[in-house]
Amino acid sequence: MTLRPDTLDDLWHLYNLVRSGDLVTAETFRTADKPGMAEDAGKAKKRPVKLTIAAERVEFHDFANRLRILGPIVGTDEQGRYHTLNIEPFTEVTLTKPGEWRDHEVERVAEAVRAGERPQVVFVSIEDGDATLAVLRQYGLQEVGVIAGPGTGKRLGKVEDPDPWFREILLGLTTLMPERGAVVLVVGPGFAKDHLLRWLKDKAPDMAARCIVDSTSHAGVLGIREAMRRGLVDRVDSQARMALEERLVERIMEALGRGEPVAYGPAEVARGLELGAASLLLVTDRHVREANGADLLDRAKQTRCEGHVVSTGHEAGKKLDQFGGCAALLRYAMPAGEVRA
Repeated sequence: MTLRPDTLDDLWHLYNLVRSGDLVTAETFRTADKPGMAEDAGKAKKRPVKLTIAAERVEFHDFANRLRILGPIVGTDEQGRYHTLNIEPFTEVTLTKPGEWRDHEVERVAEAVRAGERPQVVFVSIEDGDATLAVLRQYGLQEVGVIAGPGTGKRLGKVEDPDPWFREILLGLTTLMPERGAVVLVVGPGFAKDHLLRWLKDKAPDMAARCIVDSTSHAGVLGIREAMRRGLVDRVDSQARMALEERLVERIMEALGRGEPVAYGPAEVARGLELGAASLLLVTDRHVREANGADLLDRAKQTRCEGHVVSTGHEAGKKLDQFGGCAALLRYAMPAGEVRA
């Protein structure tokens, strides 16, 4: 399958698609050979080439906006030598699986395409001291940075001029906005968010038109997470991946709290799928990459169980990881029996 990741979220999807042993082909750079000039080897220029490597290690670097895939080269006279492919947005990649593509892998590609058609969500959590900028990614909340403010609320717009601060916030938002557009959620406990919106309406009306303002009891990342818990993201996009995953994990936790039948951990979940008792399966992305999560998802498909991969990049995924990386909501309590891994 030939893929072109356009965004950081696409790179994250690709990170979860590439497994050890997969063949990955992309354009990269290699040092040009200079026969008879070994003494100048350190000065040799790099040339663009298309290489195929057998993936051994995959690293996702969100702040570098890059995916690194390491493995031995195949199919050229350099076969066996190790090379790292640096995959960035708009890099075309051909991914070849040693066997067939699994259903959940094909669905992930389709989901990445659908997600590209939905609005990006950018947060500004602001109080008089500073403004925190963050982007809601499909794998979690990416904290971009903090822009220092001019002073306290009583000074805002009076003694201190907020214009330079607001201009810096606008510059940050403009940088974060993808071409397909975005929605800006402006949250905070005081009046700074209202001052910012009024300023944007005057100086940047197009940006102001994309803003939704809401009050939170905290500022910073705490305020952003508070707004998300209260469903502010759902007002923008009910299918936002992170919001959906948090609701699904919470559904499992609530069922546990009420004493309803739930299986968690690889052995219990596998048994629930084998008996056809599971109606909802949640597996962390880490469990898919490093354990038998992919097999569990395949089994869920065969038994008409709804299956979802949950990112460990946010709190809900980390919570699921503490339950063995997977959990299933059951249609009925499983009979007592031997638990097999």
